[in-house]
Amino acid sequence: MENVLEKVGPFGKFQKCSLIVIGVVSMISAMTVFSTVFLLAEPNIVCVDLTNNQTISNMSNQCQLWATHNKTSFKCRMDESVFGSTIVSDWNLICNRSIFMSLIQTFYMIGTIFSFILGYLADRYGRKKTSILAAASIMVVYLVNNIINLEILNIDHKTRYLVFLISQIVSGMMNLGIFLIVFILLFEITSFKYHTLVTNVNLYLYVLAQLIICLVSYIFRDWLAINWFIGVFSLIVLILSVFFLPESPSFYIATRDYKSAHLLLEKMAKFNGKKSFMAYADFEAEMSTLAKNHHATTKVTAFSYIFHSKFRLYKTFALSVIYFGLTLTYYGVSLGITSVGGLNPYLVYILSAMAEAIGYMACHLNEIFRRKYVYIAFLFLASVMCLLVAMLPNDQNGSILVTVFALIGKTMISGAFNISYNYTSSMFPAIIRNTLSLSVSCVGRAGSIISPIINLLGNTVWKPLPYIIFSAFSLVGCFLIASLPEPKGFD
Repeated sequence: MENVLEKVGPFGKFQKCSLIVIGVVSMISAMTVFSTVFLLAEPNIVCVDLTNNQTISNMSNQCQLWATHNKTSFKCRMDESVFGSTIVSDWNLICNRSIFMSLIQTFYMIGTIFSFILGYLADRYGRKKTSILAAASIMVVYLVNNIINLEILNIDHKTRYLVFLISQIVSGMMNLGIFLIVFILLFEITSFKYHTLVTNVNLYLYVLAQLIICLVSYIFRDWLAINWFIGVFSLIVLILSVFFLPESPSFYIATRDYKSAHLLLEKMAKFNGKKSFMAYADFEAEMSTLAKNHHATTKVTAFSYIFHSKFRLYKTFALSVIYFGLTLTYYGVSLGITSVGGLNPYLVYILSAMAEAIGYMACHLNEIFRRKYVYIAFLFLASVMCLLVAMLPNDQNGSILVTVFALIGKTMISGAFNISYNYTSSMFPAIIRNTLSLSVSCVGRAGSIISPIINLLGNTVWKPLPYIIFSAFSLVGCFLIASLPEPKGFD
């Protein structure tokens, strides 16, 4: 594909316009995931002694007081001054019911496991059609949830919770699916030497989506308003997917649809200001010869590819374990960082998003050093930072240092996550790239499933435990990457 892309323009106007479209499509995934920081924010419990009308200062036993409030001489309420109305406050998901709050994030992550289905559909029916299906599904999920929570319908909280919980599976599946499909599409329409650039621009828009959600949350301070905003944005994503999202020439070539591939490449060449592409007869002959000589483009299934050799089996296993550690650490740190250090949660969230952007910028080191070594360095530094967060006291004296180390850890794990998309995808041939990339991602997503529960261990078992676990898995990832080769590019 590199030779073909050079002929149509490796990074011309077509790719730049597609980059913007794909970036906006990717933003829906960030909005959905990071909105839970505010949707599921746990408010403080404020109790007032009714005998003297004074606030109780010793709140070490908040949950015990909450369980007996209004039955004795004091009254308790949830403090909505910071986050406003949240799912936790509206549905009373605190203290002994906090597990129901964690289940919402866990069910979303469970849904991401099934995104391999979208990977199969993308390899079978095309990147564009599958992205349209995912975007439409996301919009329907938000529409149903927003309607069912209208007060005029008078539906009880238990039913609303169950519908919301089940919808998280669909949302997780579709959001991860569309994010990775368009990410791979971005690689397939640009030359290999531009992959770091387009990856970073795409992820800068991903970070922008996080900041937009923070702004919306700060302005409205109402979880339903946040959900309506994301629902409207999902409609924009659907429109862009239908009318402006391109198909992948690699998909057409891999499925031997040379006529469609030629038409698309001609369109790309024309859009990029090239006078002409090659004649269809010459293109078909070249692609046919390439297909005969290139084993990876013959008929092959993901199963047969993996079990073709011990190394391919090990490679797939290692990539899955690496991805497990990445998702566990990335989501564990990202979704729990506002509770670290005791600083203003909106400020910490913004700093976290900026740290993520810096991590993506640091990925330009790929252009200087081998991707594999940069990948290892990022994971190692993430491991060290997480260990420091676990070791330092999370009190008034150490809160700033804890927050700083957590933010540096977020920077490193974000950079590693960025590299992982390109690194993993480059390991597989085009005809099964989406299937295997999403399969590896889905196996690894078990880490994201348990990340909310791991964070919960910090409150119920031992405060440093989550970051010790994050540190350990990041270190394991370093050794596994060291055992794998440097990817050479996309076919």
